[in-house]
Amino acid sequence: MKTKLNPASIDFIRLGEPKELMRLKEVCENQGFFSLSNHGISQQLRHEFLEQTTAFFTQSMADKLALERTESNPFGFYNKELTKNQLDRKEVFDMSLSTTTPTTWPNDEQFVTTMTDWHKACEVVAMTLLKAIFDSLHLEAESAFFQPEHTSFLRLNYYPLDPTLETSVTSEDSRNDQFGVSHHTDAGALTLLQQDQTPGLQFYSGGKWHTAPANPEMLMVNLGDMLQVWTNDQFIAPLHRVLASHQRVRFSAPYFLNPASSCDCKPLLGTEPHYRTINWGEFRGHRALGDYADVGEEVQIDHYRIN
Repeated sequence: MKTKLNPASIDFIRLGEPKELMRLKEVCENQGFFSLSNHGISQQLRHEFLEQTTAFFTQSMADKLALERTESNPFGFYNKELTKNQLDRKEVFDMSLSTTTPTTWPNDEQFVTTMTDWHKACEVVAMTLLKAIFDSLHLEAESAFFQPEHTSFLRLNYYPLDPTLETSVTSEDSRNDQFGVSHHTDAGALTLLQQDQTPGLQFYSGGKWHTAPANPEMLMVNLGDMLQVWTNDQFIAPLHRVLASHQRVRFSAPYFLNPASSCDCKPLLGTEPHYRTINWGEFRGHRALGDYADVGEEVQIDHYRIN
């Protein structure tokens, strides 16, 4: 069953208030996703960002493939990504500000400037939000988790019209090939998602799939696997997917806040850990292999669960 969703809204500028911090904790415990208002990223930057995103994907395929990413150079354009060993119905452009894994940028100064500004703005919001999430549990997020260089990155998503679909997928469907992206959880700490005005994102909660609203003025946030590990299952990384459509194209842009490659992630709460220590670099590496080829069962945090 699929229903419309009215997710909880967290006010970013009120996170210093005990009442809002308590609401944040409750949402992270019960759903693991929420919309974020008053995040401080300017309307002008958002408009420029969405315009540049649209312009990039309306280039010729030859121009986009000239920027194609590879397993050895993971940042650039790609249109053959797999999720749960199913081919996504989308195109992506991944970018990082890392000095060790440079992005294959197009020769477009305005594009690079806008994407860099957006990347930096998302990093500020994500880091501030993560601190609030830890504060809600009276925990301290160690700076070592993200030092000397975290592996966060920005992705542009383009979901083109899919003429092979007789109707747009708008209800429960067990066929993974009916979706823009199959069901999954995000591997890292948390994700900030900028959407256009076209709905498509769905979360699984309470035994049902819920379609999230697409409000460009708000960021949609979901927790990732490593936050679930750090909180020893007190907070959850929600299962989500994206609908395919033959009626409307869709653009979105997730910013994935990820730890440093060397970070050893383990439960920080409770006297009985639910997980063995997970080295983030190794875990993310195994997940990344599944982006390019069918590697069998995708590595999950449950593989590290202590029975």
